[in-house]
Amino acid sequence: MVKGYFAKNKRCANINGQKVNWIKIGKICIFFVILSLFIFKIQVIKSTFAAEVLDEVVASVNGDIITRQQLNREIVSFGEKEKGSLNSKELQKKVLREIIDEYILKQQAEAQKITVSPGEVQKALKKIQGNLTNEQFTRELKKEKITLEELKKRVKLQLLGEKLLKWKADQLREEIQIRNERIKEFFLSLKSYLQGERKVDKGIIEFYKLYRKKLDNGERVYLAQIVVNSKQEAEKIIHKLKAGEKFSSLAIKFSRALNAKKGGDLGWFNLSQIQSSLRTIIGKMKEGEITPPIKVNDKEYWILQVKKRKELSFEDWEEKIRDYLIKKEVILSLDEWMEKLRENSFIQIMDEDLK
Repeated sequence: MVKGYFAKNKRCANINGQKVNWIKIGKICIFFVILSLFIFKIQVIKSTFAAEVLDEVVASVNGDIITRQQLNREIVSFGEKEKGSLNSKELQKKVLREIIDEYILKQQAEAQKITVSPGEVQKALKKIQGNLTNEQFTRELKKEKITLEELKKRVKLQLLGEKLLKWKADQLREEIQIRNERIKEFFLSLKSYLQGERKVDKGIIEFYKLYRKKLDNGERVYLAQIVVNSKQEAEKIIHKLKAGEKFSSLAIKFSRALNAKKGGDLGWFNLSQIQSSLRTIIGKMKEGEITPPIKVNDKEYWILQVKKRKELSFEDWEEKIRDYLIKKEVILSLDEWMEKLRENSFIQIMDEDLK
């Protein structure tokens, strides 16, 4: 009917004495409708593009994706000390490598049917929260620009990795055997280090730091001294000592030191307490042995005697050394295993700058 009306009236109408072309108006309306739809579509595309840029995929690990937002969040939580030693690009690469390793471990954990329960995640979250109230904790998360759900995922990922590594370490520990000869060699090197030798393996120093207090108490010497004013005096006393005279008697008679009346006794010393130049001499001396004359300054010469000695017992340290060497081997084997997992994984890094 409408179509007929336009045809009949030659597509025109008279309104208030003016002719109106309805077809032209219709076309204009359609144009604006299409234009509005086009603008709306552009806005949608722009919004989608912005979201994609914000959550850009920077890498994938066997199909699991790592986004730009995820990478940035991990960089924020990365240790300040490590941040200070790396430039921006190096930091991004380091953090990305760590995230990739976590995904590899997660996938391996799933393959071995290793799981993390909600209770375990909750326990770890409580540890992170510490003494903060729920409100304080929520505020801290907002500062770090991370939601509680994101943190839960992060914690679960870490726990899966830890469980898998422990599972693999237990397997490796059963396979690794440490020869008794190697333990004895380590023990002798440890004793040499305590006695002043500094050219030793890094493992010896690391072991010493682990058990410093016990080791220091394990290697001790009871010292006595005679202090005289010249080398000639010192040599005469040494001659008398070799002839069989008692150290304590000669100390009382000739020593200039304050402890002369006590027979020159200085008492017990951990080898670590003795300066390195003396330790290399005293460290290997047996009970009753004396040092040659030691020039202390222009006026004094010392003669020292090791009256008693307490040494490390191999039996006391055998198992500790074995356990330490096994742990070192486990760590090396885990590194090799992890490297193989990386090699066998399909890893794609989309950002050229992060490759």
